[in-house]
Amino acid sequence: MTTYRTPNNKKIYRQADKRWARLPYPTLNYSFAKNGCGCCAVTHCIIERDKYKNYTPANVQPYMKQYATKGHGTEWRGITEALKHYGLKNVKSLNYMADLWPELRKGDRVGVLLFNNHKANVKGGCWTMGGHYVAFVGYKEVNGKHYLYMKDSGGRKHDGWYCYETTMRGCINKIWVGQIPDEIELPAKGFWTLGDKSPQICKIQAFLKKKGFYKGYVAKKSGKIKAKTFEAIKKWQKANGLVVDGKWGPKCNAVYEVQK
Repeated sequence: MTTYRTPNNKKIYRQADKRWARLPYPTLNYSFAKNGCGCCAVTHCIIERDKYKNYTPANVQPYMKQYATKGHGTEWRGITEALKHYGLKNVKSLNYMADLWPELRKGDRVGVLLFNNHKANVKGGCWTMGGHYVAFVGYKEVNGKHYLYMKDSGGRKHDGWYCYETTMRGCINKIWVGQIPDEIELPAKGFWTLGDKSPQICKIQAFLKKKGFYKGYVAKKSGKIKAKTFEAIKKWQKANGLVVDGKWGPKCNAVYEVQK
């Protein structure tokens, strides 16, 4: 078995949840409960980012409502634009599942599948009797078969690991995939500094080592800013025209996003 990605966020949202079921999508005559599977699928993808981990469909609905149709769910282009809007990288729209597997093997990929009602009674149960968007946020290969970690906003609740070959083949009209960006989430105080410890600091250490700012020191990804990491940050700050204080904050993150 080879696992390329597992979910970061266990939350699953249903489009009929009373907290947003009656929201217009796009108007009050076309409720979120009936029309909102595309918006829920995008939400399930973006909450894999630390930045949006607490978002719900109610947070995403105001943006995606512009792509909602009167009775036919979300426009295809709306899925593409929403994934890009919320910061996924290398967003692609695909027509064939065979083209999806090489993308997923790159790691850190999530996406959306548009199901039709073809072969609705495949092993594992019916995905939809019409059209239905479902997010996937994990991927693994087992004995030559492909498994996706699904989050289904509909009442059938197809959540968790599902094998494509036995439960989805022939049922998919369109595919979207995008990359979760490698990001450094800052603490509440707004910066990392000497003595701080976090899994996020491992990313800073790996980045500084890659860029050569530890000089002769073989950096260990300890997840803690000790003296040598502190000095490496200062050297990198100086090289990039930033305030040289050893504190990793929003301005450092902005340069990191460009250079990583």
